[in-house]
Amino acid sequence: MRSGRAKVLHELGGQPLIRYPLATLAGLHPERVALVVGHQSDAVRDAALRAELADLRLVLQSEQRGTGHAVACAREAFADFDGDVLILYGDVRSSAARRWRPYSIRIVARTRTSRS
Repeated sequence: MRSGRAKVLHELGGQPLIRYPLATLAGLHPERVALVVGHQSDAVRDAALRAELADLRLVLQSEQRGTGHAVACAREAFADFDGDVLILYGDVRSSAARRWRPYSIRIVARTRTSRS
């Protein structure tokens, strides 16, 4: 995209892209969500807060150095968390976000049964 606007703020169907994965996550009823923000973090935060997730934690990635770095930035938000972690991109289209739910539940179920 050739734009000065953060990718997750571009609209699809009248909604910023970030709203689609957050809406999907809301349907999974997560205990905690960490959203890593960087470019235009205030605007991304405002769009994300409208998703009304119970425990949404915003994490600043001051330098955008890739997905692995973003995950490392979010590590502290999960320091006291004992559960499964699902890492998602914030700029996916609506139809892809809707497909996560069944796969996410299977991944979590497999992880939990393998711990027993």
